Amino acid sequence: MQQNPRCLIIPLTLLSLLLILSNTIEADNAGEWTSITNITDPKVTDIAEFAVDEYNRQSKKNLRLEAVIRCEIQSVVGENYRLVLRAYRGTVFTVPPKAYQAVVLVQAWKDFKNLTSFQHFLVRKVASDEEWTSVEDISDPFVMFVAGFAVSHYNSQWKRSLKLEEVIKGYQQTSGELSNQLVSNYQLDLWATDGTEAVPATYQVVVKVELFELWETVMTLTSFDPFLG
Repeated sequence: MQQNPRCLIIPLTLLSLLLILSNTIEADNAGEWTSITNITDPKVTDIAEFAVDEYNRQSKKNLRLEAVIRCEIQSVVGENYRLVLRAYRGTVFTVPPKAYQAVVLVQAWKDFKNLTSFQHFLVRKVASDEEWTSVEDISDPFVMFVAGFAVSHYNSQWKRSLKLEEVIKGYQQTSGELSNQLVSNYQLDLWATDGTEAVPATYQVVVKVELFELWETVMTLTSFDPFLG
């Protein structure tokens, strides 16, 4: 028996409407982005490492994750993780890391991850003047890089020959996010010797770190003083 073509139009039209409605509901159900305070959580680190590894695989690059700066989460069919991270090119720490923003879809019940986007960090224009917060990992390569810059710049400016021995304490402050840069201050207490001292002297340094969109990190030594506290 030959079917009436008009009878097929209604089911197909209904199916199309249902698909459109399903996609609309899914989009509407996307939750707000909320910050994850514990960015050192192993789960966050694992997702960040996946993002870098997957980007390297797709783009034939050789980035190396240095640290997660920020992490936000959004509920969808699963969870979207939006991370701001620092990464080095290759394994050499002589060049400052650059900042990238990655979005990863995670569907834990399927053991599934997908890198949705990976790009240079585009800074949002907001006003900020945060309090100083303690640097948890003072052995972090980037913290050591900042300390090394401070000593090297001080030596160059004052014709000294200090040698960095150890960072003993650190604080960080985000002084503001401008339209094209992220500005942070690092206050570090460190030990350094100049070759004539049997015991390292303690110094307190402040370094301004400007992280520009699509550009390298720029550092400025704000102060370098004997530690009196």
